[in-house]
Amino acid sequence: MKHLFLMLGVCLIPFGVLADAKTEILMDKVDRMEAELSFIQRKLYQTPSSVESETSTASVMNNVPANIDELYTQLDAQNQLIQTLTEKTERLEFDMTALKNKLDKMNQDIDFRLTELSAQKEASSGSSTSKVTSEKDKEAYEAAYALLKAGDYEGAEQAFLKFMADYPESKWLGNANYWLGESYYARGQYAEAVGLFADGFTKYKENSKAPDNMLKLGLTMKQLGKKTEACSAFNGLENEFPNATTTLKTRAKTEAKALKCPS
Repeated sequence: MKHLFLMLGVCLIPFGVLADAKTEILMDKVDRMEAELSFIQRKLYQTPSSVESETSTASVMNNVPANIDELYTQLDAQNQLIQTLTEKTERLEFDMTALKNKLDKMNQDIDFRLTELSAQKEASSGSSTSKVTSEKDKEAYEAAYALLKAGDYEGAEQAFLKFMADYPESKWLGNANYWLGESYYARGQYAEAVGLFADGFTKYKENSKAPDNMLKLGLTMKQLGKKTEACSAFNGLENEFPNATTTLKTRAKTEAKALKCPS
């Protein structure tokens, strides 16, 4: 019986990411089963006389099994049903996790493509020599970013550092600075990320990623427990970058509200 209730406990744990119609149906079924099993438990631990008395009453209602064997049969059936529901719930959780990972990857790809388009627009002019150089640094930049997308943050760190050393005049320098900061942030190395994000919206203020750097600076300060600095970044983003995307501005306001930053 203890094993059975432990299984019920697992089934009844709420999954935030599975708050959809299928999960609600499953949880309703589990609730009904819990009520039925509670009744069966009472029957199992009652004295024979009380069982006999209640059996005669319940039989009129066609509700209660006639003997202990039937009670155990019901328990086995309920146990199998609970196992089935548990497996379905686990499959739903797995599917939702896979979907989230897919969406995260899509967002990274979109971010990278937008960054490429912006940088290409900013550097649309130049001599043939600069174009050749641009192709080389672009290849190095993309190779470093590919490592970041693949989750090889240490490899991406080294690749971006080499890129910035090899191409100090590259049009991709501001972007590389941002993604280098991201490689640190993703590993929880917030102290290393802070300086890069600060440079991102000051030293590379004209770069398309400058507003992103300011938002990420606020998030990094928040992780470091520096509320004042975090609030300063969140509250100042819209004033510093009035042309920033609505998404960035909204995120900054949301973070400031969550931190209860003074307006």
